[in-house]
Order: sequence, then C-alpha cells, then structure tokens
Amino acid sequence: MATSMQPTYSRRILRPFFQVLSCEGARNDNQPPSNTLSELEERVPIVVAHRMLAAALCHSNDPLLGLKAARAVALGDCGALDYMLQSATNVRSACELATRYARLVNDTLDCRLEVRTDRALFRIESHLPMPRQVEDFLIAGMYRTHVQDWARDCQEFECWFMHEQPEDVQEYASILRGARCRFSAPFSAFVFPPAFLEVPMAHADPKLNGVIRDLVDNKLAEMPQQPAFTQRLRVVLEREVLSGLLNGERIARMMRVSRRTLARRLEAEGTAFYEQVDSVRKATALSYVAASNVPFAELAKSLGFAHVASFYRAFKRWTGQTPADYRRRASSEHGVHDA
Repeated sequence: MATSMQPTYSRRILRPFFQVLSCEGARNDNQPPSNTLSELEERVPIVVAHRMLAAALCHSNDPLLGLKAARAVALGDCGALDYMLQSATNVRSACELATRYARLVNDTLDCRLEVRTDRALFRIESHLPMPRQVEDFLIAGMYRTHVQDWARDCQEFECWFMHEQPEDVQEYASILRGARCRFSAPFSAFVFPPAFLEVPMAHADPKLNGVIRDLVDNKLAEMPQQPAFTQRLRVVLEREVLSGLLNGERIARMMRVSRRTLARRLEAEGTAFYEQVDSVRKATALSYVAASNVPFAELAKSLGFAHVASFYRAFKRWTGQTPADYRRRASSEHGVHDA
C-alpha cells in the first residue's frame, strides 16, 4: 500500500508495458514477469513499479519496448486527465493543465511550460532517473494521445530525448510522424513555435472541462501528500551544485537532519542521495556545456569532480558523448536548438 512517504505511479501507466509483454510472450512461448496488474493497488509505490519495469526490460531485452508500449496507449488510458486535456480551450491551456495535474499518473514528474521569444518548450522532467525505454514511452505516449492532433500542422515541432541517439531511428520516425527528434537533449520536452500555444483544441469544451476539473481536484485532495523531502533536497542541491561541495554530511547539516536520517528518508521516497546528486550534476553540466564557453576543467571542479577525467567519464555515461562533441553539436544547432 502506498503511504504519504512514498511517491507513486498510477497503475494505468504500467498497463501498456504488460500488454506488449503479454503479446510478445504469447508469440514466443515465454512468460512475462510474474507480477500482474490485477495484483496491484490503484497507486503503485515507485520502488515497486521500478522493480517491475526492470524485470520487464530484462525479460524483453528489447530497446524498443517503450515505443511499443506507447503504441498500445489510447485516449482514456490515463482516465480523467486525458479528457481534461482534450477538452481544453487551446494548446496553452492544455499545457497548463498537464503541468498542474501530472501527479494523477506520476508523482515524480515536473512538467513546465517555458515561453521564449523564438520557441515554446513543454519540459517533462523526472525527479528520478529514467531508463531509455521509460523516456521513450513517456514522450511517444503523450505525442500519440494528445500532441499529434495539433502538431500535424506545425513544420517546426520537435520531440527532445535525453538519451543518446540509437543506431536505428526508424521506429521513432514512424511513431512520431510529423515531428523532428533530437537526442542527447538537456531535458525531455516538446518544442514548437510560441504561436502554436494559441491553436484551439479540436474538441474544446469549456463546460465539460470545468466539470472534469472539479472531479479531478477532489481526487487530488484525497491523495496522500507528495513526498516533500526529495523536493527539498533538490532545491538545496540545485543551489549548491556549483560550489563543488555536494557531500552528504554537509548537505544533511543544511537540511537540519543527520546523514543517516537523510539516507533513510530518501530511501522511503524511492531514491538515494547519490542518485539526486548525479541527476542535478547532469542537468547542470549539460546546460553549461551546451550554452557556455566555460572550460571543462573549470566546470568539472565547480561540480565537485576531483579530476577532469572523472567529469569526462560521467559525461560520457550521461550522454554517450564527450563534452567537446556535445558542445560542438550544440553549437552547430545554435539558433535552432539553443536550449
């Protein structure tokens, strides 16, 4: 049973993975992982969900599992959230609703609309690291159920993935038809011209939207409080990341807890200190490497790496590229991909 100390997923977002695995298992005479959706509560603790997804990925050994699961997604699979977004007035309203109500399906997602002079970015960021297949499912599933209806007329629509570009991108081009894919991006996102924020939704219905929002607000009020400790930690880490002093003892003192309590409370929320430090360092490193001329040795020191070689190894693990290659690519795309 999920508690107020545990972030959760709606079991709705696990269903497509099981559908794909069941079909493939039937074809291959193999059995999918032993856990089934019928055994789960409506809200699944993330530690349980991640264990199940890890088993699914191990069972399938299929790098395209996330995209295949996204093909199994249909409007309504995310419940009231789907119909609330579909009945929104325009794209801007749909983005704002997704930002506010993402917790209906995933406690760890932070969605945010950023409007710049030359582009709008709907950012989708997870507090916890996402395997490639999970990121693929998230982007492709949202695209299929909501985004493609209005993105079809946008010649400059992009889907951003944080993982590196796979050797074969044919399946991405197929499921994300009409969009340009960018890999090794600084964050997961949909990117498009700002003017498209005012595009009306094909099924806009203000009265229906208001009714659904009332129902959803009541549902949110009944849900356990979001795990605040990890969020508090990230605020501190993001503030201190360039100090080079992200050690557990120091950060625990800043949060007024012991090192042991810090570890215990993070474990209860399905994460760990090193995971959050790595996540914040990665986001900061990608941003500075892509959008500045800060020397890599200086950035490595600021981020707390003992040696620049350690920074290079971490960056290669994060992106599959060296910092120099990543910066060159970002520079060559400047003006089109300058996030």
